[in-house]
Amino acid sequence: MTGEDKETGIKFDDRGIGISKDLLGVFEYLMYIEKDIKEIFLYEKKIEECFEYYRDMVDFAGYVSKHLDKNKSMGNFSFKKDHLNFKENIQTNRPVMSQMVVLFAALEALFILYLSFEYEESNEDKLRKLSMDNSREIFKKFITEFILTEENIFYKENYSDFKRLNATILLDLRNSLSHGFALPSGRMLTVSSHILLRRKHRVLEEKIGTLLTIVPEEFFELTKSANILLIRKWSNMSKDNNIRFSKKIDFTKRLVKKIGPKIINDEDLVIKNQDKIKQPF
Repeated sequence: MTGEDKETGIKFDDRGIGISKDLLGVFEYLMYIEKDIKEIFLYEKKIEECFEYYRDMVDFAGYVSKHLDKNKSMGNFSFKKDHLNFKENIQTNRPVMSQMVVLFAALEALFILYLSFEYEESNEDKLRKLSMDNSREIFKKFITEFILTEENIFYKENYSDFKRLNATILLDLRNSLSHGFALPSGRMLTVSSHILLRRKHRVLEEKIGTLLTIVPEEFFELTKSANILLIRKWSNMSKDNNIRFSKKIDFTKRLVKKIGPKIINDEDLVIKNQDKIKQPF
């Protein structure tokens, strides 16, 4: 389903869904996380756009200089830096490992919401203990239910890219990245910097059966679909068994109220006696 949903009028990017009003807080929390991560992946695109603007300005400067030269109005001007290397100076290597750490942090947030709902708990310490005591079994169950399932739309539509992925591999990857900023040892696993490279890696994957490549953008889409799946399941439960749902979601609502970010925009800040504040420069 895309666009605006008739049931609630709420949009989640272009994936409109109908949800229970009790889920609005959870929905907004997940939407904020998605929006924040999306900015990370837009960074390179914004740099490219800056370069396009810069190139236009260089072309315009060349056009103006020709006209000034014809009119004998050229003055002496020199750039402080080599403007011809502008693009090279602003380009950076994509931090794929850091991107994956952030994505697993987002998945961890969804996991904690899941635990809160399933085990009817809103105490952060108890939830943390719960996630640690039987982390392998609980986390793998969560992954199987929300990530590696045909109910996850992105996984279903791109199954050929994820057919070698399983809950154990994701668990090992999560632990290695979170605790050691590394890929799990003993596995033929790569993290690719671009989807186009991923297509090339697929040739190697077919030849080397144990090789698996993960692309941050694709993993982001998996987690986004998992967010929608969780919201849909809970929303359906609110219709089928509202009493049980209301009891369980109350714990999750209390948790989100405690851990959810409080966004304060610049225009919302009111500082008295601003003239007495010493400016840094």
